[in-house]
Amino acid sequence: MVYSDGASEIHRQPQPTLEQTGLKRAQRKLARRKKISSRRQIKLRIGKLHRKIRNIGNTWGHRLTRAIASQARLLVLEKLYPQGMTASAT
Repeated sequence: MVYSDGASEIHRQPQPTLEQTGLKRAQRKLARRKKISSRRQIKLRIGKLHRKIRNIGNTWGHRLTRAIASQARLLVLEKLYPQGMTASAT
């Protein structure tokens, strides 16, 4: 998600680098395990990290939209189709 007010700056969703590092580490650990060994705890940890990363993005989006809604008188949403904007789309 990207937000621009059209005049000043573009706001991008923050990247949770600490959680992504932990996710990479857990996925490597899972990949090194044998298929017959108990991998359940690592899979649960990976799921929790995915959920945490998703929640960080959702929280940012909710905070941003709340701030926009409290400041603006009029909001206009535009749904863009980048595939249709390319030269090869015709």
